[in-house]
Amino acid sequence: MTTPLELLFRPFFRGPAMTKASSDATQFAGRTTLNSGDVTVTVSTTAVGSDTLVLFSCLSPTAAASGFGHAIDVRSISPGNWFTLGHRDGIGRGPTTTVLWELRKTS
Repeated sequence: MTTPLELLFRPFFRGPAMTKASSDATQFAGRTTLNSGDVTVTVSTTAVGSDTLVLFSCLSPTAAASGFGHAIDVRSISPGNWFTLGHRDGIGRGPTTTVLWELRKTS
C-alpha cells in the first residue's frame, strides 16, 4: 500500500488533495470538452442538485497577447440528472476547451 500524498496535519493538508473520479452516473468530479463552435456541453451525473456548488477550471490554448477572454459558466442544472456548462454570451467559438469540474454538496 502506498502512502497518500495528502496527509491531514491538524487543520491543514500537507500535499495536494486527490480524488478518484470514475466515469459513471454518480461521478462527482471529472473532465469534459467544450468543442470548438459549440455553445454548451452537458455533463450527466446524478450527484448534482439544485444547491450543489459546481467548481470548474478551463484549459484552452490561446494566441499569445490576444487580449480576448471569454467567460464560461454553469448555464443550467437539472437536479439528479445533469448540468450544462457554456459560454456566457451564448456564442460558440474556438478553440476547443477542456473543462475540469468538481461538485460539492451544500446540504
